[in-house]
Amino acid sequence: MAKQNQPSIVFAHGLWADGSCFQKLIPALQADGHEVMCSQHGLDSLKGDVECVTRCFGRVSGPVVLVGHSYGGTLITHAGTDSRVAALALQLPFCFEVGSLSDRLMSSTPE
Repeated sequence: MAKQNQPSIVFAHGLWADGSCFQKLIPALQADGHEVMCSQHGLDSLKGDVECVTRCFGRVSGPVVLVGHSYGGTLITHAGTDSRVAALALQLPFCFEVGSLSDRLMSSTPE
């Protein structure tokens, strides 16, 4: 059970990974009193993956610290506008500006 003054932590994995890549970190964070969840986004579309991360907020108590690795950095940057988010932690993020070539490529993938 989380301590009342500890934020919840939601991890967002990168491409070529899943939530299990954080398995060694989770027990230590839980022992410190954090609720921890890993998004298992399907890499189907940017919009769908951001929605998957955001749905995790309803499964933990707030405030939420988002941790994103690689492509997960892109997801938490978008999901981080939610009022339940207290902080973002970018771990070797893959981020791009709206309108950049990477953004247009990701936006053009079929849903």
